[in-house]
Amino acid sequence: MLTSRAALLAMVALSMACAVACRRSLRSVMRLTGVGPPRRPVIVIAGPTGVGKSDVAMQLAARLGGEIISVDSVQVYRSLDVGSNKPSAAEMRRVRHHLVSVREPSEPYAAGNFYRDAADAIADVHARGRWAICVGGTSMYMHWLINGTPTAPKADPALAAQVAARLAPLREAHAWDDAIALLRASDPERAAALGRNDWYRLMRALTIAAQTSTPLAELRRDEGREQLHELYDLRAFFLVAPREQLARRIDARCERMLADGLLRETSALLASGELHPDSQPGRAVGYRQAVDYLIRTDARDADGDAFLAFARAFTQASRAYAAQQMKWFRKEPAFEWLEISAPTDVAAAATQVELLCALSGEADAARRASATFADEQALAHRRNLEQGKAMKQYVASLPALDEQPALLAQLVAEADACRADLARCGRLAELQAARQQSAQDPKPGSGVTAERLEA
Repeated sequence: MLTSRAALLAMVALSMACAVACRRSLRSVMRLTGVGPPRRPVIVIAGPTGVGKSDVAMQLAARLGGEIISVDSVQVYRSLDVGSNKPSAAEMRRVRHHLVSVREPSEPYAAGNFYRDAADAIADVHARGRWAICVGGTSMYMHWLINGTPTAPKADPALAAQVAARLAPLREAHAWDDAIALLRASDPERAAALGRNDWYRLMRALTIAAQTSTPLAELRRDEGREQLHELYDLRAFFLVAPREQLARRIDARCERMLADGLLRETSALLASGELHPDSQPGRAVGYRQAVDYLIRTDARDADGDAFLAFARAFTQASRAYAAQQMKWFRKEPAFEWLEISAPTDVAAAATQVELLCALSGEADAARRASATFADEQALAHRRNLEQGKAMKQYVASLPALDEQPALLAQLVAEADACRADLARCGRLAELQAARQQSAQDPKPGSGVTAERLEA
């Protein structure tokens, strides 16, 4: 005959064994159930390269009294300024930025590193009573930011709803002791650690207890912190503009980077040994094309055609990267797509985000759960896909280089000088030999895409 305690444990074990394997974000569950205290909002702004998301974040920071946390896998490195389109010194004086120029180019910096640093930065910003505004386009970083570390369990929606229903009458009756007893049976350590009347974390812990046979402390032994989507109300947006307008803006931005000294910067980093062609930043869009151009073996002085070919390869890779970003974020349901009339319409986009973030958590959850919202998002995705098909007819242009022969001649001369500097210090021959050896004996996985490199 089982004792009542043994029977309770048996029921918990059965619930664990029968738990549904599918796991989704706890954030979506909390929106539906309404269980838990209000959490501080964090604004998250993503978008394809060139859409103007950094400008929108700057305006929001100025209006709200906020600080910017960069979600960019290249801006995190020191000395990689032009090619990563880092904020200017004046912008960084005007608005405090985090996770910009905090690592050496030789240091690996993966999504896990970013996640921990971003969590610390958000806590620091909130501790000073400021708004935290996360902005960038590195897809894997954004995925971790919104969904948590892969080792963290995600709540099964149906099971979480059952737990919420079980807790609801206890919460209404203020019966905390009875509620915490449910958790104590399966995870006494977590039960002892919870603060009294912390209904939000109790629901989370009970849901995990029903999904796994492992106490929460063990599941998080490598994390040491709760997930960001548990701690904060993450308001995530993906800015998108008409694709032809975006492509023109990308082309112009690439030309500006060339005029601002992308090749000089790349050459100096190669000469000093700070940048390795096979490193994460060395394979980023912009730097990868610059390295290929600088260390090519068939170079001739004053070769304007070769420079234009390099510039077109740079713009094409940048547009392809933007297309990858849009494809990725169509699969991220936490991000609300905001269509802006043009990439330069910064003020309107900032106002739209500001108004949406002024909604309470409950109002925002209700809005996002509505059929109207679902239809609007589906339409935005569909429109973006249709515009993408039309881009097959897109004809790229380099107006500054094509229409200003003096500028082209100046940049070609600078490129020749960069190659000469690399040759004098012996690095050009070393890099060419390494490239030749790499081509003969490629490493497994060396053909990864830019998107995978960011992971």
